[in-house]
Amino acid sequence: MENIQEELYDLADSMSHSSSRAERILRRMIEKEAPYAFDAYHQLAFILWYGRKDSNEALAVLKDGLSKAEELFPEKFKLGRSQLPWGILENRPFLRMYESLGSRYLELGMLKQATEIFENIVTMNPDDNQGVRETPKTLWFRNATATIMPGNFSPETIGET
Repeated sequence: MENIQEELYDLADSMSHSSSRAERILRRMIEKEAPYAFDAYHQLAFILWYGRKDSNEALAVLKDGLSKAEELFPEKFKLGRSQLPWGILENRPFLRMYESLGSRYLELGMLKQATEIFENIVTMNPDDNQGVRETPKTLWFRNATATIMPGNFSPETIGET
């Protein structure tokens, strides 16, 4: 897996020169060589989203990555309840990919899905090394369908002093 990670770093450096080449390599990596290399899903989704402007395929790639990750989680691990700290280097590729999925949902206006993912990230990585701690709070207020907000924030008490 170490060689795959090095190849991903090298590929990230060269993506701006040839995104189609990078896309081919990432697809090969995911499909044949390293289906659990979550940075590959993250980088491929980036190319699809920003390079090819294909939001549907980018979202599908990230969801596939999440499915692969769920295969690896221990039986007692619960997404959004268990911790997956950033300090453990092996957790970082998944956390990057998962944050990317939340960001794509947010950009598509899928606030409920984005909120759930960012809440999960804050729970899994409580030191907030990804800097997303404020995102769920912002989304609670943007989500027009929210009727109950975590903590002391509910529609009935907002604005009370």
